[in-house]
Amino acid sequence: MKLASDVRTSLRYQNSVNAMCVVLTSGPDCISIADSRQTEYNLTMDTDFPPNVVAGLAAGYVLTDDRHLNRKFSLFTLTASARIFFSAGELR
Repeated sequence: MKLASDVRTSLRYQNSVNAMCVVLTSGPDCISIADSRQTEYNLTMDTDFPPNVVAGLAAGYVLTDDRHLNRKFSLFTLTASARIFFSAGELR
């Protein structure tokens, strides 16, 4: 399909690690009490359909890993959107 305008695309990646531990005065070892990690991927694409429509598609995936609870949770989202611009009348 031939489009009148280019497709704008962005890909984002984010990774975070949150860990906490307790150090006892009787020893040098750290006792882990929390360890949570999150990885996120986002892909966004949109384009213009002249003269008054912008359409887009977005996909996202998030993986949350709570290692201290031995639990993983994943989320996938897919979003299609369209923006339509209207105008009426004329300036005088």
